[in-house]
Amino acid sequence: MGSVFPRGNKLWLKYKNVAGRWINKPSQLDVGQEKDAANLLQKIERRVKARVEAGETEESGPSTVASFAKKWLAKRTTTTADDDKSRLNGHALPFLGPFQLDEVRPRHIRELVGRSWLEASSRRGASATSMACCTRCFTTRLSRS
Repeated sequence: MGSVFPRGNKLWLKYKNVAGRWINKPSQLDVGQEKDAANLLQKIERRVKARVEAGETEESGPSTVASFAKKWLAKRTTTTADDDKSRLNGHALPFLGPFQLDEVRPRHIRELVGRSWLEASSRRGASATSMACCTRCFTTRLSRS
């Protein structure tokens, strides 16, 4: 568990990175804002934990949506695994693949869904089944955070 400590009139955060090494980082918050600094520390620690659980190491760098999807698909043993792979590769990964997992926000998912439904209405594009596959993948990841 990390800590919040004063250095001058600013608050600093101490926490472990994905490699397990202690990091001291300024929080940009002033002494007297300890509650906000503690909340920030918790948020950082949750992100580090999620990155470690996703298999990230200091050498491998941050996990992207594409790398997570690849691992997720490799574990799939259902009869729909090939279809899921096709749907992710055809719809979600071209847009979300390069994002780091902790950078994906609800607005990105809304944009993906909006683009996919526009494609579906204008030509053969993402179906409800495709969107359900993408939702399963992201729900799996988000439920771990």
